[in-house]
Amino acid sequence: MESFRIQKVLNNGWVVPYPDEVVYRDMLILKDYRLNDYPKDDQGNFNKEIPYEEWLHAYLYNCEIDLTENQQKVRDYILTSKDYSGISLGWDAGFYENSHGLHPAYDFPEDFEENPDIENLKGLVYDDPHQDFLAGFDDDEEPRPSRLEYILEDYGYHLLLCEEEKAFQHYWPGFVKIIPAHWIFGWTESNMELPDSAWRIYLSFILKGIPDKGGRLKQIENFFLEYGDALHK
Repeated sequence: MESFRIQKVLNNGWVVPYPDEVVYRDMLILKDYRLNDYPKDDQGNFNKEIPYEEWLHAYLYNCEIDLTENQQKVRDYILTSKDYSGISLGWDAGFYENSHGLHPAYDFPEDFEENPDIENLKGLVYDDPHQDFLAGFDDDEEPRPSRLEYILEDYGYHLLLCEEEKAFQHYWPGFVKIIPAHWIFGWTESNMELPDSAWRIYLSFILKGIPDKGGRLKQIENFFLEYGDALHK
């Protein structure tokens, strides 16, 4: 496995990969909640009277933030290749959120890494999610992951979600994190996580490579449209 795909190596040597949904070429498009401002009224509450996309454009076009080594790589790629757009980011972000309707599928105990007993591991919905997954295959010739491979991939989702939850609570106190039930059942809350909140760094890279404001606003619009479409695939 390519090194950048490795999220963690367990004590027994098992390798936990990053989910496919956060991989783009040889880079990772990971959530980052640090750009956490939003349009506010005089009391510091979210001001819905301010046109959000206009506000977001000004905020992201002028933002400065320390980047990880991987984010620097993503930035350089976006600014030089010009083939990663608001549509691309919206699709990746929405499809990643969509994947949480299926993952994690297993109920991982807190001591899973110290005691990775995969034989007795139970699913959150199905007794054995791996068998349920295999039942969806039509072609006998199609390669299928082993139970161990499937569980380790699923654990990768679990690890990412735990990290994201901690970061969200730290940078967005008072907001409610998006969960599958919000889009599956149409639940809404006044202080729900903003769709762009975790993806702003990458959207800022895209905007900073476009010279005219109209083009930048179009990228923001495309991001939201594609995000909503991918979310409900």
